[in-house]
Amino acid sequence: MADRRGAGSIGDRIRTLRRSRGLSQEALGRPLSRSYISLLEHDRVVPSVRTLLAIADRLDVAPCELLDLIEHQIKAEYTPGHGDDPGTLARPT
Repeated sequence: MADRRGAGSIGDRIRTLRRSRGLSQEALGRPLSRSYISLLEHDRVVPSVRTLLAIADRLDVAPCELLDLIEHQIKAEYTPGHGDDPGTLARPT
């Protein structure tokens, strides 16, 4: 399976911040499991907003430092349809 992470993904950012603070995955995750943090860092799960806020708090960063990345990763281009065609939504390459 191809790696779906992009450069500077949320998972990459969380891992970098966690390591720079000397935290283990277990310490960052409490009460979340270490395995969940691993999945998050490898972009295998999509965290809830509540989880992102808790992680930002544990990392002592503003939530926007994590959420700002979402804007760049999820940008999509909408092409309106005509008649019965609903249009298309695609990520730019």
